[in-house]
Amino acid sequence: MDPGSSADVLFYSTFQKMKLSDKNLQPSSGELVGFSGERVSIRGYICLQTTFGEYPNSKTIDIQYLVVDCKSPYNINMGRSSLNAFNVIVFTVYLCVKFLSQDNNQVVTIHGDQKEARQCYNANLKTEQPKQLEQ
Repeated sequence: MDPGSSADVLFYSTFQKMKLSDKNLQPSSGELVGFSGERVSIRGYICLQTTFGEYPNSKTIDIQYLVVDCKSPYNINMGRSSLNAFNVIVFTVYLCVKFLSQDNNQVVTIHGDQKEARQCYNANLKTEQPKQLEQ
């Protein structure tokens, strides 16, 4: 979840793991520009029902994801427009979100996993070391 991002992104590796077909992709051109200025081509977009929580303490909406083929330790990146559509409150310090369930209007809390979040963060920081020039 990235309340600072304007895009909802589904990474192509996750798209493939979901056994979705490229035939399901709607054409889309352009590029996404990352925080550090890197550019990634958009393969297309797909609309998917996305659910937070487990029934009956859940909420489901349709989200249009941009599909990009680049390395990422994440499966998706959910931006502020979808987070707003879910009416979630994000607590980054506690790695959790709160929202009202769709059917019974109960406050639902979903907690993240601190250890897994740290592993994803560290994996994202790793870059290949440049090869040493022989002298």
